[in-house]
Amino acid sequence: MRKKIKIIIMLLLSTFLLSGCKNDSMDNIEIVVTNYANEYITKRLYNNHATIYSIYPDGVDINSYVISKKQKKEYARKDLFVYNGLIEREKGLALELLAINPDLRIIDTAYVLETEYSPEELWLNPSSLLMMSQNVRLSLNEYSSSTYLKKDVDAAYEELKIDLSELDATYRIAFDSTNNKTIITSDSALKYLEKFGLEVYCIDDEATQKILTDAENLIKASSVNYIFMFEEQEPNENAKTFLNTYKNLQTIHLHKLDNITDEERSNKKDYMTLMIDNLDMIKKELYQ
Repeated sequence: MRKKIKIIIMLLLSTFLLSGCKNDSMDNIEIVVTNYANEYITKRLYNNHATIYSIYPDGVDINSYVISKKQKKEYARKDLFVYNGLIEREKGLALELLAINPDLRIIDTAYVLETEYSPEELWLNPSSLLMMSQNVRLSLNEYSSSTYLKKDVDAAYEELKIDLSELDATYRIAFDSTNNKTIITSDSALKYLEKFGLEVYCIDDEATQKILTDAENLIKASSVNYIFMFEEQEPNENAKTFLNTYKNLQTIHLHKLDNITDEERSNKKDYMTLMIDNLDMIKKELYQ
């Protein structure tokens, strides 16, 4: 009889411990995310415990895509909304969803972070993306009461930390291994590359005459052969002037990683592989 009672007690304790560890309002939830960088880090940290949707269809321009009222009501019914508070459209959407559903949980991946030029530099810089991931990790753990879930998130974060640190090191080694460290870009978001020791001449619409003159001198001397910009981006007036004047000058388009296409998903492309693709494109200039 005592043996049976002991077995029953052990079974009850096991059930209690398992339910205490795994049953949580943050388990098996639905999460809505914004740009691809947010999708990537959220899936890396929490894909085993949530169904994760992006508000943007694959391949669309996230800056011009219009979200309908019906979609907003649908997103507000989800359990969690992950956005970047440095992007005004996303911040505004978070406020709208909260107005529809005040109980909606939210995570701002850019919380307490700052950028010098544009929000894109946050996720194009692996070390900054790691800080965004830290914001997601801390928020997920704050919302959850389950030790099991917290440990799972922490373990996933440590794996992501290693991957992003290795990616950052790959960029640094590639740039340290060449004496040519100068590029020209028409988008200020790429000035984040200066952290790796590159000299980045940005010829956007706000470029000073000195920057434009220095950039032109580099082109004349054949010290640079490319102007870097993002995919789907048209050359601005400064870039057009240089391209029309110097026929050997070409453009190279880098991936902005704010969204990805169906084809890229089918080809198993993700943040890590696309960042390596970008690096390979940059090396065309640095290793000429």
